[in-house]
Order: sequence, then C-alpha cells, then structure tokens
Amino acid sequence: MATLESLQAKIAKLQAQAEAIVKKDLSAVIAKIRAIMEKHGFTTADIDAYTGAFAKPRRSSQVAVQSERTLLRAPPSSFCVDGTAHDVA
Repeated sequence: MATLESLQAKIAKLQAQAEAIVKKDLSAVIAKIRAIMEKHGFTTADIDAYTGAFAKPRRSSQVAVQSERTLLRAPPSSFCVDGTAHDVA
C-alpha cells in the first residue's frame, strides 16, 4: 500500500510535468502568433486598436451578484399593458 509521502511525491512530480507541458505549449502558441503578426505586418498597437474599438464594458462579478440579489429582494409586481404597476401579492 502506498504511503502518504509517496503519493505526495508522485503528485509533485506530475504537477512539475504538467507545468512543463503548459510552458512548452504556450511557447509554441506565442511563436505562431508572432509569425502571423510578422507575416501580415501587425503590431500589438494594431491589435489593441482593433480590440479597443469593439470591447464591451464588463461588469464585475460583485456588481452582478448585487444586482441579482436586488432583483430577488424586490417586491413582486406586475406591469399592465398601459405601463402602470400593481402588486401581485
């Protein structure tokens, strides 16, 4: 039966292998991106200008959670066709 120490050593070894694979893959991806940018004459400024023009403002998760809580605590109401509201409860 394996001991706790031997299992922890195996985990550490596997984590190191996983980190090495991630670094290798990341290096390959970055090299591909640089090659494409070089081929087409793009710079990081070009990419920033493009993505900045189409970027949508993002709400923080905290704001989204607070908004959801506010909606859940709001008293139930129903809007009529003419836009007036009345209580459902």
